[in-house]
Amino acid sequence: MKENDIIAESTSRNTYENAVYCKKIIDAHKWRSILVITSKFHVERADFLFKNVFGSMYNLEFQTCQNRLSSQELELITQMERIKSDELHNSQAHIVNPRGKQMRALLAEYLKLRTAS
Repeated sequence: MKENDIIAESTSRNTYENAVYCKKIIDAHKWRSILVITSKFHVERADFLFKNVFGSMYNLEFQTCQNRLSSQELELITQMERIKSDELHNSQAHIVNPRGKQMRALLAEYLKLRTAS
């Protein structure tokens, strides 16, 4: 793969928007095979959202990359990703968010770690 074969979408504010904006780019080029690169802790949710946005007409492949997070940061983010993934698979998540308090606590802890360094 050549460097100019890589297109990074940088407009989105979340994973769902990332999938939507990527689809627009990919459709404009009439591509059908896509390699999505994301963090290991994020791949499950990215896979779910991208496949829902793109549908079955596309060949989506996912590859993980390394990050520079501390072990504490990585553990907190992994816990938050589990909550987000669980909510995606729970059809009632949009009505009642029983893990909202847990998510806020994890995020507060993560932000405290980030601002301390």
